Amino acid sequence: MYEKHPAKLIYLTENGYAFDQEDAGVAEEHLDRIPRQLFVRRFDLFCFCFAMATYCFDIISDIVTAVFHYYGDRVVACLFILLLSIVPSIVLNAVSFAWICDDNQNKAKVAKSQRDRASEEDRTESYIYHAVICLLQIGPLWWYYKALVHGLRFRMESDPTKRRKHFCRMIEAERDATLLRFFEGFLESAPQLIVQGNILSEYLWWHFNETNSILSLPNWVYVQLVSMMLSLLSVCWSISIQHRSLRMVRPDKVNMHPHESILQLIWRFSTVSSRFLVIVLSVYSYEFKVIPPLFLHFLISLAHIKALQWYSGEKYSLILNN
Repeated sequence: MYEKHPAKLIYLTENGYAFDQEDAGVAEEHLDRIPRQLFVRRFDLFCFCFAMATYCFDIISDIVTAVFHYYGDRVVACLFILLLSIVPSIVLNAVSFAWICDDNQNKAKVAKSQRDRASEEDRTESYIYHAVICLLQIGPLWWYYKALVHGLRFRMESDPTKRRKHFCRMIEAERDATLLRFFEGFLESAPQLIVQGNILSEYLWWHFNETNSILSLPNWVYVQLVSMMLSLLSVCWSISIQHRSLRMVRPDKVNMHPHESILQLIWRFSTVSSRFLVIVLSVYSYEFKVIPPLFLHFLISLAHIKALQWYSGEKYSLILNN
């Protein structure tokens, strides 16, 4: 009766996981579909709260850093940081509102078939309510809040039918929230890392040449370090939690346990931080000359992912059989 809605994520190949045999034995038991024994861990609820907190702290730290640069007469740095904070936030909230409208349209079809005027009035109020939320730039938090509420209701509910309903709603909200967070990580946090890292590296190099010491740093350096760490955590968390969410909705994958999610977050932190250091040092040393190699690396990585999807599909099985 209550089924998971199709994901909003667009894969590079249509139904690319249909022939993935990585967890074939588990997929036959349908453990990754909505299971018969439903449960929501406290760790799942913690993830929702942690995601909302890091999202807010990341944006606030960027704004505070921009304010420090403004009062320090570093207007260009302030403008770059603010630009990379405001524009992605507007894009994410626009996407969030579009998804809300899409969900309301699906509900409208049901209400229209049942001729429910009360539902239509509630839907109008819902449009206004969510429009205000998105104008306040907290649209992405709505999906985490929705997932958290349904997760809590699932744990407090005793009726199996209602528990299943809340579980499905939680999964749907979490899936949309993690996808928005994935966009936020690469639209806002990753560019902030590069820009703030370049600003900080230039200042530290100048400060070291002038004073021959890395001590006695101004307060804005420590504030920017905190902002960069939060941006780095946001990028790593968005990748890790997106991977975890995708495994919950794909029938051919095994769900992740809490310790696996933590280990993957640590692994992502290591891989992303190393790449961040390489990019920042390359930009500082070679300036704009580093853009063509980075773009070439992006194209090679994209082709590599596409090739892996092709080889893991049915065509590769046909090649092996022949």
